[in-house]
Amino acid sequence: MISMKFKRFLKSYSLLHAPKLLLIFSLCLEALVPPIPGIIDFMPLLLMMIAFYWSIYHPERLPYPFLFFIGFFQDIIFDEMLGLSSFILIVFSVLLRRTQKKLIHRGFLTLWCVFCLLIMAFEALRLLISAFSSPYVYMLETVLMQGIISAACYPCIHFLCSGILTIEHDNKRRYAK
Repeated sequence: MISMKFKRFLKSYSLLHAPKLLLIFSLCLEALVPPIPGIIDFMPLLLMMIAFYWSIYHPERLPYPFLFFIGFFQDIIFDEMLGLSSFILIVFSVLLRRTQKKLIHRGFLTLWCVFCLLIMAFEALRLLISAFSSPYVYMLETVLMQGIISAACYPCIHFLCSGILTIEHDNKRRYAK
């Protein structure tokens, strides 16, 4: 049988690294998209959603080197310009960490609006950078649609991540006694 201490350690370790595990899982999920032409254009930007949430609530759990490697692997998987996703994820995280104190106590609707604005701004940045440096041409409609789909899916990711934090806080209270 597994000892109780080991179970507690495993639970706390997995919750501590939940943001990293979620990013890895979402990258794998995006990589498993069926090979239907154009379907990737309608996939929500899961990495950006998860990075948004954790950059506000627990930025120390998503270190910059980890974000760099996740973005790098995303570029390799989707055959994009190497470093573009890393650059966007890190800039996204830096901006959020600088405004964390202002955003952390805001309501969900405010955070959702901030996410919508940021996702559209970074999709425009991706479009602009790729227009000058990539052989692929992204259509404005496609980028806009992916931003809208991501904005519509963000509440699900927000509540999933909030649930993880709730479980973690409950475990801390339970085992602190």
